[in-house]
Amino acid sequence: MDISGKTAIVTGAASGIGLGIATALAEAGANVVMADIQKDAVEAAAHDLSGTNKQVMPVRIDVTQEQSVLDALVEAERNFGKLHIACNNAGVPMHGSRMVEVPPGDWEFVIGVNIWGIIHGIRHFVPAILKHGVGERVVDAIQTKTFYAFVSAVPADVIKTRHRRIEDALNSPWVTHY
Repeated sequence: MDISGKTAIVTGAASGIGLGIATALAEAGANVVMADIQKDAVEAAAHDLSGTNKQVMPVRIDVTQEQSVLDALVEAERNFGKLHIACNNAGVPMHGSRMVEVPPGDWEFVIGVNIWGIIHGIRHFVPAILKHGVGERVVDAIQTKTFYAFVSAVPADVIKTRHRRIEDALNSPWVTHY
């Protein structure tokens, strides 16, 4: 698939998998909106990529807040036009606590980023992609542990299981539209 000149938004793009996705998209010729809650980090990452003559734009986003997602989308469309690709990559793990000791606020934070971030992306990025009649791609990154499990990671793993079901539903052959 040729994505030259297409516009993509990648959440969690300041580092890790998100930065890797943003870099790959930029190298393939896409305009990339690099979105992350860490404003300084995403600006630095975008600066590093833009030095290679790629069309990238950093934007601060808090995927737990619907208005922040909408603001990032408006900024993307203002700078690059139509949105074609959305990568709902922002995600957070939880380490270091026994499950019975995880405070409710930590559960809320993990759920906010790992579930509401995907929901807000689906509710706003997908319609933006579909409104101009060209369906492209929606990618929800799910980071999983393959060979080991930590009891302290259970909150994040619970979310990943639900995330996988959402992704399966979006990619079901029986779904004709989002």
